[in-house]
Amino acid sequence: MMENINLVKHSYKDDCIFLLKDLTDKIQEITIQEKEELIRSGVSYSEMISKESIPSEDIKNIFLNILNRDKRLIAYYVAKISEIIYRQKGNNLVIVSLARAGTPYGILIKRYLKLKYKVDIPHYSISIIRGKGIDANALKYILTENKKADIQFVDGWTGKGSITKELNKSIDIFNNENKTNIDNSLAVISDPAKLCKVCGTREDFGIATCCLNSTVSGLISRTIHNEKYIGKDEFHGAKTLYYLKDEDYSQYFIDKIDNELKKISIKYEDLVLESIDKEYSMKIVNKVRELYDVNNINNIKLSVGESARVLLRRDPRVVLVKNKSDKNIEHILKLAEEKGVKVIEYKDSDYNCISIINER
Repeated sequence: MMENINLVKHSYKDDCIFLLKDLTDKIQEITIQEKEELIRSGVSYSEMISKESIPSEDIKNIFLNILNRDKRLIAYYVAKISEIIYRQKGNNLVIVSLARAGTPYGILIKRYLKLKYKVDIPHYSISIIRGKGIDANALKYILTENKKADIQFVDGWTGKGSITKELNKSIDIFNNENKTNIDNSLAVISDPAKLCKVCGTREDFGIATCCLNSTVSGLISRTIHNEKYIGKDEFHGAKTLYYLKDEDYSQYFIDKIDNELKKISIKYEDLVLESIDKEYSMKIVNKVRELYDVNNINNIKLSVGESARVLLRRDPRVVLVKNKSDKNIEHILKLAEEKGVKVIEYKDSDYNCISIINER
């Protein structure tokens, strides 16, 4: 399969194989306004891609400040997740990060396990799309290449849990159709949705990587699945955003956290599996939906990470924050200011940030 597909290029040194078809010169970027109109007309967000803007100096500085402030904490969360999944799956472990927010954390888990246990665990990054599911061709490839694979899916954070639910559904279908037994669990750094047993924290905190898009994700665009460009036996696609190469912090972020991994020691009592509450995030969504008269729940995004994504690449109507003085949301307030989006304090939730996308 890979022999016939030109895989997308990325800016990481190594530690990840992106199973994504290169669409860099094939699909044209559109404006955010054009994208919103197409989505409102019923076209899947995955069939198009909007142009990514250069991060402002303010946002880059906030990213660097958050990274310097939280580098030890992120390293601790990475180490904690790594220990749990390696104890569960051993040397048959194969890390499969969800492109693209999961990719840096998949790389760091691989780095930690190499440092601590001297093992070289395979790491792939593949696409999953709300409403279309996971890239089944990429999964088949991974299983062909790794006969005893015990897959662990990895992402950066949970919002309201749409991708977690999509993953569960997709893997159930894949297992039934292919007579496989892939574990559909997801490991994340931050799990405010309370949907992952393996997570660094349940706190909705501002992970440094949510400040930026491709420039902290190997210069890879959001993943694309449009039948005009992707054949039925091909991997989902992505573009390499070469025009942002001078703004790229992808490898810098990895090296910064990797340097902290050497200093982390994990105690046995840290390795707890969390309980899951499947109803929690939807209770919050329904409260917000009623309060702000939102038609489509897909237009309500929970968490600091998801709110940053909305401000970076969607058309936000309003942002709700628990506490405007919280250092975790400094980048959210700056992005909202840059886009002229109203920010309102909303305390009726454990989430530090919630955003609502325009439906007009």
